[in-house]
Amino acid sequence: MVEGEGSNPKNEATASDKFDADLSMTATAAGSPALAISFTTAIVMNDAADMLRNVSTIQITAIGAATAAWIASANPVYKEIITSSISTLQEAAALYLTIGENAYKVFMQYKEQT
Repeated sequence: MVEGEGSNPKNEATASDKFDADLSMTATAAGSPALAISFTTAIVMNDAADMLRNVSTIQITAIGAATAAWIASANPVYKEIITSSISTLQEAAALYLTIGENAYKVFMQYKEQT
């Protein structure tokens, strides 16, 4: 990435960077058990990202199809489909956040015990 591009142009540390640093430091300091916890946490977050991506793909497709049908027919039932799809997207994003926060808490509890 070229300097100044992207969502973090000042290269400031993000929450993700801190989490990665915590994982790395604990894994190095504590040995294999901490490394196993960090790998498990990474897998959990990867699975959650896959879930969010899959839900997003399905819901965006549903929104597009419902929008096209609504324009063609002027049937208000399609507005309900669009609203429901948006709600599902919001719920999936909230679930992703919850999974991430919980994974971080589990990791930090383990880190404090080592």
